[in-house]
Amino acid sequence: MTEAIDLAEQVLSAKEQGVIEILRLLQHPEDLSRLADITAEYESRHRAARTTLSAMVQSQVESTRLGMDLLERAHRHILKLQAALERIDRLCAECSDLVHHHVKIKLLATTHGNVKKVLSEIEDIVDLPYRADRCWEMLEADEANLVPAFEALVLLTGTAENAKLAWQRSNKSAADLSELSAYLARVDDVMRRFEKLLFEAHLALPHFIYLSQERPTLLVDCVRVMELQELLDAEYRRVKMGAVPQRRYKDLFFASITAGAEERFKDLLELARTCNQPNTVVRIDQDANVVVSEVRDYLGNLTRLVRIVNRQEELVDDPEELRGIEVFDEPLFDESLFLDELLDRGLYEMTDELAMVYDYTAACFPPSYGIFNRVFQTYHVQFAVVIDVLGHSAAEGMSTQGALRVMDWVQKYMDTLRNLGVDDDLVRLPPSPLADPESMPGMVVLMDSYVGRMAKTMTEWYNRILDADLRGNPKPTADGTLCTLGAIDFFRMLSQQVSIIEALNDHGEVMFQTARTALDVMRGFQETQREILAGPGGGGGGAGLAGGRPMSLEMAVAFINNNVTCYDQSLQFADDVQRQLSKAYRDQLNIEDVCRGFLEVAKAAPPVPSSPP
Repeated sequence: MTEAIDLAEQVLSAKEQGVIEILRLLQHPEDLSRLADITAEYESRHRAARTTLSAMVQSQVESTRLGMDLLERAHRHILKLQAALERIDRLCAECSDLVHHHVKIKLLATTHGNVKKVLSEIEDIVDLPYRADRCWEMLEADEANLVPAFEALVLLTGTAENAKLAWQRSNKSAADLSELSAYLARVDDVMRRFEKLLFEAHLALPHFIYLSQERPTLLVDCVRVMELQELLDAEYRRVKMGAVPQRRYKDLFFASITAGAEERFKDLLELARTCNQPNTVVRIDQDANVVVSEVRDYLGNLTRLVRIVNRQEELVDDPEELRGIEVFDEPLFDESLFLDELLDRGLYEMTDELAMVYDYTAACFPPSYGIFNRVFQTYHVQFAVVIDVLGHSAAEGMSTQGALRVMDWVQKYMDTLRNLGVDDDLVRLPPSPLADPESMPGMVVLMDSYVGRMAKTMTEWYNRILDADLRGNPKPTADGTLCTLGAIDFFRMLSQQVSIIEALNDHGEVMFQTARTALDVMRGFQETQREILAGPGGGGGGAGLAGGRPMSLEMAVAFINNNVTCYDQSLQFADDVQRQLSKAYRDQLNIEDVCRGFLEVAKAAPPVPSSPP
């Protein structure tokens, strides 16, 4: 109502102002001539006023609408604020109740946390076998995952062990514990498979030796696994976790080297025991002739046969002769075949493995492992066992050539050890742990057998030489000296024996025994000449016998000259032997006395007045 009155007053005031304005504009008569302009100006101003008024009204309407919106929003926020205040009142009331029950609430929160933890652990326990299987699958997919798989399995096995201990402490029934153990046994099974792969496939002899050459990274991973387990074992000992088993991978590995070497040499040891036992079968006829080939018809009758008779092949195709031939198998010992298998395909291969350990394997292990020394010491003992058994088995039946092959292998083996940096004190073969302490080492037995045969052979040879000299006639040399060829032949054969050992590159025990035997043979040669020169009576009062005949003056002179020549050649022989022997053996031979023995023989020659008619 008030607004309507104000509006009417404003209208009236506006009319009055309009009248006043018209009167002002039309004060003079001439102002009527401008009435049209005034009217136009009025209309223009009227339109401008209406436009301004319309804009003001529109602006006022918009302001009013905005104010209404603000009022609406304010109303909604007031309602929300009232609801929040009501909720605050309710929460305050609830908080007041919680303050009175905080002990129960704390207990409930703890229980809730424990339940969540138990549920999480149960989920982990239930998932343990599947995680272990995934570890194994990861390892099978790529063995480069060896270390990650081991780390995961260690965590899984530890969790499984803790679960079983916790279940046992909770006083559950034995049946429940048995079921849990059976369920978690899959984790232990995967760990056992991992350890089998580690120790039987990768770290067993000789696998890890060849692995170091073919896949050194994998071998390094295996060593890392052992080192990690060593750290775990040390930590378990430190915290005194007796319930956790210590796996001791490093000790297992070292023990496996010894056991693996024994198993590795087992076949060679059995083979060495079969020396001089039949190892092949040949076909022979009833006359012990070796049958090279035979052809039979469908009835089994011989139609063609080739055999060795007097070291020559003989072809038999005559039906009558073939009917009289019987062919059967004869087992025999082939020494060459035996030594090929024992030495070339056995001991030499083991020696090559030692070189591989030095060149490749040792670099994959920490220096503290001393892997080369461990493998060397283990192999060294096994080599000694095999050679000891071989020496005792082959001493009597093995040929001289076979004994030389064995000694050649021993010498090459020791040279290999020296080249690998092994001390000379450790190079020689140790006593066999399986041998009788009272018996001689097999290598010594074999060596004694060899030098014994050499002495026997040389004795037979010089007896034949002397017999041939006595039955022949001495011949003058270029300077007119009478002599026979026996002295030269004798020392040529002695030098051959030394050259054989020299070819073995042996300057130690074998060369020493050979040289000592050669000196014994020289003494025997001198003694035999003394007996010949002394004659049948042995008193030295008459001429000796030359092949059953009295010794001629020429022969006696030739014998004297021969011994002077033997003295000169013995000095050369002594120098050669001393040069071949190592320093440790040079002073153990009484070479000078033996050499002077030839001069003593020459002096002891009986005087012969003349040649027999």
